[in-house]
Amino acid sequence: MTTPPGAGGLQMMVTLAPTDLPLLRRHAALADEAGIDALGLGDSPLYHDPFVSAAVVAGVTRRIRIGPMVTNLVSRAPFTIARALASVEDLAGPHRTFAGVGAGDSALAAIRRRPLRVDEFRASLVDLHDATVRLGSSTAIVVAANGPRTLAMADEVADVVVSGNGTDPAGLEALVARSTRAEPWVVSRTSIGPDPDRALDELLPLLASGANHVFAAARNRAALSPAELAGVEQLRARYDYGAHGRPAAENPNARLVDQLGLRELLAGRFATVGDARTVAGRFRELAAAGVRGVVVPAVGVDVEPLLTGLGEVVALLRG
Repeated sequence: MTTPPGAGGLQMMVTLAPTDLPLLRRHAALADEAGIDALGLGDSPLYHDPFVSAAVVAGVTRRIRIGPMVTNLVSRAPFTIARALASVEDLAGPHRTFAGVGAGDSALAAIRRRPLRVDEFRASLVDLHDATVRLGSSTAIVVAANGPRTLAMADEVADVVVSGNGTDPAGLEALVARSTRAEPWVVSRTSIGPDPDRALDELLPLLASGANHVFAAARNRAALSPAELAGVEQLRARYDYGAHGRPAAENPNARLVDQLGLRELLAGRFATVGDARTVAGRFRELAAAGVRGVVVPAVGVDVEPLLTGLGEVVALLRG
């Protein structure tokens, strides 16, 4: 997944929750027209299968890259993932698929299986890479990673490493310095609008899910103040996977952010809000820091205005 010419040194992926296939067709076509580089499809128990969804997206798009973001290598075997994406590639054309994988989160919680250890994750990624080679596929391997050991391991075997740790300067510097082989990407929970406070309200479920996942790593918790740590531990203990992906108004995890006094901490670390020009300026800063791509979750938010706003951001970055 290389940066296209004139992209301001930055690629952009939007991730969607495939819960409505006709609506997915519409959103995929809008993302393709907006100039977004990649479309990631969530793999969670209440979603449509991400590989069926990827085939649907292939039928209504011309250039955007397609893949799960993220699936796991526990409930889905590496060869099964590689073969499914080779089939999507047959529909979409070469160099248009990617396998976004992680150690496992909501999909594994639903079946009461633990996430992979780092050594297990590495072995399964090698199997996935070997399977794509055997099948003659051009599928790129994208790894979502947070802990330092997982980030270092992913840099050895993946094409792209996506850090969900946040976009604070220290985190960016560590990610870019560690990325000697793979492209370093970051997750930025993004909302575009004239009122930053209102835009941030929409992101509260994503801030909660980000905190629940990122602060599972002891190293990330160690950097918190005692008050922040107490709030984060409460959030993680009370996080409701059954509400994963729901909009803020109907998501108890969103309410936890304010109840526990975590809005400022999580927004500063995980969120990008403002009008299109403000967001484009922030993304330019990420590119200047050495980041090669940004993943923007569009889960539990108003998708079409976000895609329209990101289209404006793309035009500003590439104009």
